[in-house]
Amino acid sequence: MRLISCIGVALCILACSACSVGSATSPAFSHSSPLAQTQSSSQVPVNVLYRFRGHLDGARPASDLLEVHGEFYGTTSEGGSDGRKCFCGTVFSVDGSGNEKILYRFKGGGDGANPESGLIFVGGTFYGTTSFGGAGSCSGNSYSGGCGTIFSFDASGRERIVYNFSGGTGGQYPQGKLLPLNGKLYGTTESGGLPSCGCGTVFAIDMAGHGGPIYSFTGGNDGGLPATGLTAIGGTLYGTTTGGSCGFSGGKCGSVYDISPSGQIHVDHTFSGSDGGYPWSNLVSLNGVLYGTTYEGGNGCVISGCGTLYSIDKTGTERVLWLFGGNNDGAKPVGKLAVLNGEIYGTTQAGGNYNCAAPYGCGTVYRFDPSVGREFKLHDFALSEGIAPSAGVIARRSTLYATANQGGLRTWGSVFSLVP
Repeated sequence: MRLISCIGVALCILACSACSVGSATSPAFSHSSPLAQTQSSSQVPVNVLYRFRGHLDGARPASDLLEVHGEFYGTTSEGGSDGRKCFCGTVFSVDGSGNEKILYRFKGGGDGANPESGLIFVGGTFYGTTSFGGAGSCSGNSYSGGCGTIFSFDASGRERIVYNFSGGTGGQYPQGKLLPLNGKLYGTTESGGLPSCGCGTVFAIDMAGHGGPIYSFTGGNDGGLPATGLTAIGGTLYGTTTGGSCGFSGGKCGSVYDISPSGQIHVDHTFSGSDGGYPWSNLVSLNGVLYGTTYEGGNGCVISGCGTLYSIDKTGTERVLWLFGGNNDGAKPVGKLAVLNGEIYGTTQAGGNYNCAAPYGCGTVYRFDPSVGREFKLHDFALSEGIAPSAGVIARRSTLYATANQGGLRTWGSVFSLVP
């Protein structure tokens, strides 16, 4: 999510002023299309569980949450310094009453730095990745070296490095969430791989730290630069790539692919721009159909588009279900999607409330009903609640839980819940 929080928001400032134009007046939409309209909804309030203070307790959460035994666990990409120079992120927990605990502060050296993905829980142990840090060094890394790590964390507070990414053909800068499958941890690195491209990898690592890339992206039809993790359906892994520059200028807009645990890849769809670009959400399965969002693309905004919600069926046919950017329904969807009672829930990083402190909008929570093909905005964020969510949502017992990357107390982000 590193590119989202830096580059993506900057693009929103340029592009999304047009997103506030309602679909009834925007020539980019057809009035007869359900993609063009959003039914108005009353605001559903959010409950802010915790506001980060930006120092010891962490800052700028960029990952989704994980519930274990009634508590919610996550990572912050920044903050956590206890006198050291590195504000390299934390592992934290928050209970339903809003009590936060810092479980680990990354030091930025061999233990890793700047976790941007969520945690998984396997056999009583937490596992996650850091985008930087670890053994060795990578060019362009402003911290104390390292191409990223896989780490584990147990109940006693002991952190252990399971795997150090080596850079180059070994891959570097993991961002997506790990996927446990048959005793191995599968995931993606944003870059590294083929020397001719450096377009990223899919990797498989066992619990003892053995393994490495099972596929290196070429930057061609298969895409490249994966920024999300993988979804397992029936033993097959599904993922997305951002694919570099977008189709508005004739380049790539990203892809949806499936890959076997042994590394045999099949490209299900390549985005062209009008049907979306830069998919930065996980894929979810509902009634045998895959759903996802693209951060850009569509026809809703000038320059790069406000993003789309799409589906892909078993034949590989992609269908654009919603174009963001009409009637202040939100713009730039990103992060984890959740399925609850047959509907899909997610967040947008921008759009919604344009009267808040952010000129590109503070972001929204939305739901999409596949049975009627409509998106319904649930909430417009205000600065005090947290803004610019980049991690998406999880659903637990009819309640949504998520983090906001900014806003809250000063600009350090928050943890919130919402009952749709």
